[in-house]
Amino acid sequence: MDVEKIFDYTLWNPLNPIEYSQRIPMKIWTDLSVHEGNKKQTMLELSVNPQSVAFKQVKRITSDIVRKGRVYYFWSSAPGERNLDILALTIGGVSGSILNRVANTQYQQTLSEQKISNPPEGAINIKHQKWMKLYSMTREAAYPPELNGEFNYAYIEYVSPIFPTGKTITFKGHFSNPLDFEENADRPFLINYTFEFIVHQTDPSLDTILEEASNFLLTR
Repeated sequence: MDVEKIFDYTLWNPLNPIEYSQRIPMKIWTDLSVHEGNKKQTMLELSVNPQSVAFKQVKRITSDIVRKGRVYYFWSSAPGERNLDILALTIGGVSGSILNRVANTQYQQTLSEQKISNPPEGAINIKHQKWMKLYSMTREAAYPPELNGEFNYAYIEYVSPIFPTGKTITFKGHFSNPLDFEENADRPFLINYTFEFIVHQTDPSLDTILEEASNFLLTR
């Protein structure tokens, strides 16, 4: 009997409804989408969770070579503050199937009092539509005319088992580049994508979350 495998399964059993409920699809929006859309269109809730979210935050350190070795300089914004650089998230995932099946069974549109069952040319399914919306958000201008000179911040609402239960974190920042994506002939209806998100602010702050986490301990 492999005790280690049983222990891992007990901790991370994906069929456990309590643990499963802690991971919800990531939500993304921008100041421009809030300005242009109604409540239903403002926030993009991904149909499929990203496969990976990498956190990277380096320390601002430089060094010089001197006669007796090397001197290190730790740069901070003010005395006593941490010398941390800006947090960057690298997010990667798969779109979910963009195969359009609506032509046969799922499409329905109401015009006046008529119900139309045949989809118009170019109709796409919801996962494809959401992926296109995400791609569009990452391509938005930094200072769009609609915001009258204000910066177009982007936001990511994030829930993860890494952080304490019930802690939803909102990252405020900007996309450093439009989506990088790839088509693969072996999986023609699945789009692999990645993008980098530069974090300006978190709500609540990571320091607050870490401090609160140290006050709670769950024991068996």
